[in-house]
Amino acid sequence: EILSNYNQVDLINLAESKGEPLRLIENDRYYIGMLDDVVDWSRFLLRRLSKSETLYTAKIQLNISEEGSV
Repeated sequence: EILSNYNQVDLINLAESKGEPLRLIENDRYYIGMLDDVVDWSRFLLRRLSKSETLYTAKIQLNISEEGSV
């Protein structure tokens, strides 16, 4: 599950539409892979914030092709 701001959502959606791999960094590890399915975003905060401050969450699954240490 990921938590993203508006700009990150836009970048992930763009990568998804172009069929480009994503790089996920978690703690001291990185993972590169393709999204397994279409990302279904949900707004994380219920109160209305500016577009750039609104957070979104989604469950994603990557088909990992590479991983390593940061």
